[in-house]
Amino acid sequence: MWAKFRTWLDDIAFSDPLEHYQAGLLQIILLIIIASSLMGMPVSLVTSVAPGDLLLPLTIYPLLIICTTVALVLLRRGNFVLAVYAICGSLILAIGVSTLAAGLERSETILLSFTIPIVLGGLLIGRNGLIATLGLCIVAIGAVAAIETLIPQWAGFLHIEEMHPIGVFGSATFILIVLGVVLDRFGASLQHALSATRARERELEALRDSLELVVSERTVSLQSALIQGEKREEQLARTLAQLQENRNLVRDMSSPVLPVLPGVLVAPLVGAIDDERAVAFEQNILSQVEQQRTRHVIFDITGVPLVDTQVAQILLRTASAVRLLGAEALLVGVRPEVAQTLVALGARLDNIPTYSNLREAVAVLARTGKSR
Repeated sequence: MWAKFRTWLDDIAFSDPLEHYQAGLLQIILLIIIASSLMGMPVSLVTSVAPGDLLLPLTIYPLLIICTTVALVLLRRGNFVLAVYAICGSLILAIGVSTLAAGLERSETILLSFTIPIVLGGLLIGRNGLIATLGLCIVAIGAVAAIETLIPQWAGFLHIEEMHPIGVFGSATFILIVLGVVLDRFGASLQHALSATRARERELEALRDSLELVVSERTVSLQSALIQGEKREEQLARTLAQLQENRNLVRDMSSPVLPVLPGVLVAPLVGAIDDERAVAFEQNILSQVEQQRTRHVIFDITGVPLVDTQVAQILLRTASAVRLLGAEALLVGVRPEVAQTLVALGARLDNIPTYSNLREAVAVLARTGKSR
């Protein structure tokens, strides 16, 4: 039975932990007010000493029970603020009616009961609740004062001086219990909220420290990565420069120009000839002709596997440039199949002396040089 009741108490429509905790405390207070009203009504009926005294147990307690039940229903449905306003309003109305029945001059003790709705509103709703409940209490006291002044027969009909000690004890106990429960429970709620806030602050501080550590570690790793990237970039630049040098060297070696006799250069062609090698071949020959005051340049095409129109044009163009520099071009290494290809292509090499091999050309130039 008690387990079912505890389950029913915890089944409140609030997802936020703090709101759920405050709603649970308010629910306990509402149940205490309902239980106190149910017990106080028969006690007041028994202890009434005059017919007018029956007004309180027959009006105030039923009013409290009904309004508190309404507040409990609103709270169970998730309307926390409306539930607080409902219970505060019902308490102010009940205390106001009790003050009117006793009269302001004899209501010092009853007026202290206004602290209950003021405390509830201030603790549960904040400044707005405090201002609202405080204003309603002032309005209730002002209304009692106005009624007592304008219609005195409506006020002071309760025989407080003749009340039974048990009734006084019950009323005072009710007020003290409600105030004590409110202050204790919501003081604990405030302490719980403060503890949770401090715990979250500590968690946030720990999280911030861990984030700072992660950021510093990531910064160090990024700096290291940047340094390594710069080193790799420098190494790549050096590698590219070396590759360019090797490329130039290979290009120069693929188009060599060799001196064999004074004033005689040999320019062998080896392998396939593309546009880049053709330009390098022509530039190397012309620069050597100019620098060494060359009189003869021997083009050796023995190592060319295939002589096509492009190779023939390279030879003709280079030979023409050599003649413009004052030297004579010779051609050696023409194999039979190469000769047939050149004839088929219509390459006119009539102006270039041709020899079967390099030895023959060198021998002819050597004899010519001696005869001179």
